[in-house]
Amino acid sequence: MNKYNTLFSNTIIFAIGSFGSRLITFFLVPLYTNVLTATQFGTADLVQTIAILIVPVASLAIHDSVLRFGLSKDANHGTVLLNALIIFFCGTIFVFLMTPLFVYNETLSPWRIYVALMVIVNMMSNIMFAYVKSKDKNKEYSLISIIFTFTLAVLNIVLLVFCKLEVKGYLYANIIAHVVAAGSLWISCHAFQDIHESKFDKELLKQMLAYSTPLIVNNLSWWILNSSDRVMIEWYLSAAALGLYAAASKIPALLSIITAIFSQAWTISSVKDYDTDKDKIFYMNIFKYYSILLTFAAAAIMLILKDFMKIYVGPEFVSSWKYIPFLLLGTVFYSYSAFFGAIYGAAKKNISVAITTFIAAIINIVINIILIPRLGIMGAVISTAIAYTAIGLFRMIDSQRFFAFQINYLKFAVNALIILTQSILLTMDWYGYVISIACIIVLVLINRKDIYDLILYLKIMFKKEKNKIS
Repeated sequence: MNKYNTLFSNTIIFAIGSFGSRLITFFLVPLYTNVLTATQFGTADLVQTIAILIVPVASLAIHDSVLRFGLSKDANHGTVLLNALIIFFCGTIFVFLMTPLFVYNETLSPWRIYVALMVIVNMMSNIMFAYVKSKDKNKEYSLISIIFTFTLAVLNIVLLVFCKLEVKGYLYANIIAHVVAAGSLWISCHAFQDIHESKFDKELLKQMLAYSTPLIVNNLSWWILNSSDRVMIEWYLSAAALGLYAAASKIPALLSIITAIFSQAWTISSVKDYDTDKDKIFYMNIFKYYSILLTFAAAAIMLILKDFMKIYVGPEFVSSWKYIPFLLLGTVFYSYSAFFGAIYGAAKKNISVAITTFIAAIINIVINIILIPRLGIMGAVISTAIAYTAIGLFRMIDSQRFFAFQINYLKFAVNALIILTQSILLTMDWYGYVISIACIIVLVLINRKDIYDLILYLKIMFKKEKNKIS
């Protein structure tokens, strides 16, 4: 029971930081969509998207190694961080050398220095967030996540509303917030002291790079899955169309909050349990309840979706609601892929991780090329849903080669089919409320026993956490 308690406690800790911070980010969208035009919002989103693409290449995805090797029993945290910083400084040089290449892109050329700065601050904050988690300083992680998002929110309000800096204000806010977060993390985890007391370990660096290098392909493939749609929409359609897609993608971010919170705790638990017990019942139960929560969360969001968008975004963006149901469906399967991705990471099977993500990325690109010119934004939405579904199912099956545990595939398939049906009918704008309520009722009937067990367990866990605090 202790491993369940640990996972639950870590999830609560990460929830405090992540839910609050991501909720603030979610509610910044009305600001963006009322202050910025669709074209401006699309341009800002494109700059951020390209920066995210470059980060794993420039950093060699070293932050993943910081977490994995930092969680090892015999880890020397200072040495792990020192090795990561060497890669960071090399990556910074690489970024500045490649920045002039952006002059060849008409949209990005005026913003190339901002792209470089966003890459650098993202590399550093990724390393430091991973480092704090590797030292089991989860409370500090959550606190600084809140500081990061509070800083981001305040800067956006000041720079967009009062200073009226438009795209520049959006980018300045993101860059400064990452600098504040990285600096706070350095101080909170005593990074200077750790580095001072450590020394460079060439052999460890080789191991870290051997672990993280395959994840470059994985990260790039994830970028294709998450962001290539945006580049191709801007290419085939317009920056304004990209603005609509970007606004629609913020709603599935509500569902991804659950994934992000849980995945942080699950990554730690899966690594520690895999290195010790390899308890199949533990993995089976966690996946069962995780999938139930995701399914009901998606169904509930779809229920209120259309009316919510009327008050959530500016008038220019309201029509984007019709793109959201399939994006939500894709996000559910993306969340499954994250669950099984943690198992690959625990088993140090990163090549398999990269292969599964790469296959899904190719699927995404091919379908985008076929559908975006024909269906516009909806083509990108369908492509994302199919690609996420593919990687979720593939990892679910393939990961069994490394660590097999029981999954009720029949119930899983029925739940997925219900959500798919709801997505299709909502996109067609066919009796949205009636369909959504009917789907939720059917889900409750099918999963009633598991729901009862989950509620009972959560009541026990919350009571324990409450007693700890008191």
